[in-house]
Amino acid sequence: MSDEASFLTPMPVLPTVSASSTMQVGRINVYNAASAALAPTLPAISSQPENTRVMVQKYDSSANAVVLTCAAGDSISGLWTTVTLTRQGEMIELAISGGRWHVVNHYLPTPAGQVLTDGSVATVTGKTLDGTHNTFLNIPVAALTQGAVRGYDPDGNPVNYAVVPMTDDEFASLPAKDPATVYITIPAT
Repeated sequence: MSDEASFLTPMPVLPTVSASSTMQVGRINVYNAASAALAPTLPAISSQPENTRVMVQKYDSSANAVVLTCAAGDSISGLWTTVTLTRQGEMIELAISGGRWHVVNHYLPTPAGQVLTDGSVATVTGKTLDGTHNTFLNIPVAALTQGAVRGYDPDGNPVNYAVVPMTDDEFASLPAKDPATVYITIPAT
């Protein structure tokens, strides 16, 4: 390892595109998905040198996603073949290292330009987010539903966990707890 400082050169911004084209390396690729969702393809790792970088930004405010898609056989961090950008201004930077794309940087703007800092509180879609504890304070029990979250097992392998809300009494009465389930308990009313 060297004591020399390493600096990344700035990337030029390409004109905004509205098509699912292959991304250009060494550039900021800006996609406008206002008309439809887009699925631009990352360049094949085999065709690029080590440390190749690419940045992608979602330009528009529509609900349409920009889904970055790996070339056949490639992956991002050995875990994913796609990454989805959903918010206006959201940006991700990827670089090739060790035969894989890796996330170098990810910018996710807060809704409506809000900035949440430690100790601040903001209201998002009628719910209050406590910035100190990164928790929502006023979610009604009726709003909790079953679902799933993606996590990692102790060996670092991706795992999908079921999410099940239930009362404290229901949780206590379970004969066995499933290790692939996240239980959210609420006091019985």
